[in-house]
Amino acid sequence: MKEKRVYFRQSVVALAFMLVMLFAFGVTVSAATPTGLRQTSDSETSVKVEFTGVAGARYYGYQLATDPGFTNVLDSGYMSSSWNYAYINNLGTGASYYVRIGWGTDSKNCYANFSEPIEVVTTPAKVTNVKFIGANDNAVALAWDMIPGATQYRAEYNSLSYTSATNSIWVPYDPSGYSIYVRAQRVSATGYVAEGGYAYVSNVSALTSKISKDNFGLRNAWTGLNSFQIAANYYGHGMDVEVYDVKTGKKKFSGTANNTTYGYVEFNKFKKSTMYKYRVRAYIITTDGQKIPGKSWSAYRYLVNPKETKYTQSGKKIKLNWSKLTGVSKIKIQVSTKEKSGYKTVATLKGTKTSYTITKYNKKALKKGKKYYVRIIYQAKSGKKNYDSDIYSQTSEIKVR
Repeated sequence: MKEKRVYFRQSVVALAFMLVMLFAFGVTVSAATPTGLRQTSDSETSVKVEFTGVAGARYYGYQLATDPGFTNVLDSGYMSSSWNYAYINNLGTGASYYVRIGWGTDSKNCYANFSEPIEVVTTPAKVTNVKFIGANDNAVALAWDMIPGATQYRAEYNSLSYTSATNSIWVPYDPSGYSIYVRAQRVSATGYVAEGGYAYVSNVSALTSKISKDNFGLRNAWTGLNSFQIAANYYGHGMDVEVYDVKTGKKKFSGTANNTTYGYVEFNKFKKSTMYKYRVRAYIITTDGQKIPGKSWSAYRYLVNPKETKYTQSGKKIKLNWSKLTGVSKIKIQVSTKEKSGYKTVATLKGTKTSYTITKYNKKALKKGKKYYVRIIYQAKSGKKNYDSDIYSQTSEIKVR
């Protein structure tokens, strides 16, 4: 028991010494400050801030300055303790300011015990003069006027958003989209975004840089009228078509289609039995009316509209005759026992030939009583390769008697 009393007295003395030292060195506890200061709305000339108050405060006061150190205070005001927000008006458009909140027991002494300051931003002006200026295979390019005070811009396309730090942007193309909306933004250091009104541009399109050979050809062919429609699948506002005489290499005619859904170019000036080659290229039209073509023309496709092929059948032979062809490098004779499939090449002739007699199919002699179908493929040479014409000749059923 005696040792415990000694220990208790020493603790009391130590505690008393600590209290004396604290008061001797003037240690004080800092007053509470408003917390959670944040911007919650904006306009071109105003901002709203909200905060968490302090227990016992009767008034809150705000200060607004042009710098975070508050050396240039532009405005101040107060509100009762029942308000944990402040509207600050008469500000510049698309601008940054700094706000802090203090508190006190009356309206004259509430500019103390300030919160940490935050940057607040006002709404930039509405974007103007949005234009469609270019495209590639997968995206479209837009540009617009610079907006004072904007730190970035947001483009909205089919409910997706894309941002740019400059007054232009490339946006991934969506064939189901139509209009792209652009808004100016000013972003504060806390990440708050003040966004202005929108302007938009419509009728944008990606641009197929080179239409593949598999994506264009004849849409309709009226061989009896010597009339053909050339169409393609591509991105763009239209396509150009050029047609050349294979033998002379001269361009014979050209045309333009300006509708990508039903667009085609129709020609009716082809000469019978003359081989032609044709190519296509997509293009777009910008907002300013500039026509921008794809980077390259397509590869060529080939077309010859031969005169009627005649045949005679006697014994186990089928003799074919056709008119002289121009610009044709090779002629392939194909035979099948089915009308729409199973064709096998039985002969490859020079393009100057005008007749051929079929005696075998599948390396066997033609059979009496059997039905056969004959197809004639016309080819044109380019470099070291021969390419099939989009049109070929085909006979009706031939029965060997």
